[in-house]
Amino acid sequence: MPNRFGIPKADYFTENNNFYTGSLMPLNYRVDAAGDMIQMSVWYGKMCMARSKLEAQKEFSKDAAGYDAAMDWLEEQYQVCLQKTKED
Repeated sequence: MPNRFGIPKADYFTENNNFYTGSLMPLNYRVDAAGDMIQMSVWYGKMCMARSKLEAQKEFSKDAAGYDAAMDWLEEQYQVCLQKTKED
């Protein structure tokens, strides 16, 4: 599946322990690979993560398969976000 979020490839996280934040409005996300896992966090709206309510958070294995699963999960969260904002 194409990466509509512009997130760097797996080795950016698996080899270098980086983090990445971005948005595909109204969804905001953070990918953090500082520990032994890739942690994904999502929130909605215009505010930064520190000033927002986290809508979902999940951890994935820190390998290529975990990265792929994280990207699939983020796409699912985007669809949930679109549905929720449509209902509001």
